[in-house]
Amino acid sequence: MVYYGFINLEKEREYLDISRSSINRCFLIIKKLLETNGSKITYNNGKGTELIELTNDSRIVFALKTTKLILEEDILTPVQKKLLNNIKKFNIKTRSTKLVAIYKCLKLPLTPTLLCFLCALDIKSKYFQTENYSFEKYNDIQMLERIRCVVNSVDNIGFSEDYKNILVQYIYMISSNEHYFLKDIFIRAKKISEDLFKILKITDMSLKPNLIQQLYFSILRKDYGILKIRNVDLLSEDFLLLDIIDKVLKDNSQKLNICDKYFIISILKENIIENYLLNIKKVLILVGEINTLGQKKLKKDLEENFPKIEFNIDYNYLNIEKSIFQLHDVVIDDFQSTLRDGTVFYRIKRSLEEKILKNVIEVL
Repeated sequence: MVYYGFINLEKEREYLDISRSSINRCFLIIKKLLETNGSKITYNNGKGTELIELTNDSRIVFALKTTKLILEEDILTPVQKKLLNNIKKFNIKTRSTKLVAIYKCLKLPLTPTLLCFLCALDIKSKYFQTENYSFEKYNDIQMLERIRCVVNSVDNIGFSEDYKNILVQYIYMISSNEHYFLKDIFIRAKKISEDLFKILKITDMSLKPNLIQQLYFSILRKDYGILKIRNVDLLSEDFLLLDIIDKVLKDNSQKLNICDKYFIISILKENIIENYLLNIKKVLILVGEINTLGQKKLKKDLEENFPKIEFNIDYNYLNIEKSIFQLHDVVIDDFQSTLRDGTVFYRIKRSLEEKILKNVIEVL
């Protein structure tokens, strides 16, 4: 109804091939949503129901509903797929690829939900023209023009001029944390991010916009029942951060899906490890069995990946003086590691990251 501005229930029922009770039930839900958000509809006897005024709040609901359909495309019912295919004029996978290319060029963070939201903006584009927002009030005009340049230069066949303008505006506003549809969710995301920064003693403020954005769309997905089925593989050190995240969420009376927690863990872990690595000068690695050539390759791989750290490799079955341990910032005993998969380098890298997180969290 919102897409066309008009609906004839009988014709819609025939097109979707559903029962009268089902179409009537769905219409009553939509009618209530529209009226609750201040929109106005009128019934033309014998013709159907017409939408005569669509408020901004109703536009938000429309955007969220279409975002949910796009995000859940792979698990939609036949009726939902038919409905989605009828209102979108683009291939979701092709459109997503082009949007990812734009974000890569801009080096901006992109979540699956944000990606689908940007796709949804092209469904009835006129609803999302942001004429109420004046670019003059934003400080970073250079960033705005850069976004416009990338959007216009990336292969965007199938992008209407209206959609390109909308993309420029929304990418700028969302990446600058200057505009989020749902203020309540934004406030919650900001509060949770501040709590995590405080507990984890993170001082890198450049991380906060990325974290807020991830939290915002994670909360939105949980609150509005937007699902994205994804398997996640939490590593042993990830559970250290998971415990802290769960505590902060509980303190803020907020629940999130496990896959969204995984993305939050990834953001936090990368920052913590990068910052802590700056304080590590020497690492001692104890191995159980490795030949001379293997040792040289391991050392070369370590030096290439961690150029500012001095690595010393020795055999753990030798009677090494404990005083040598004190000369190193980190000691890793690969022989005692529970990690048995992957190359020696992979296990050492994982063990180093795990020790870093443990060291950081133990002093909190």
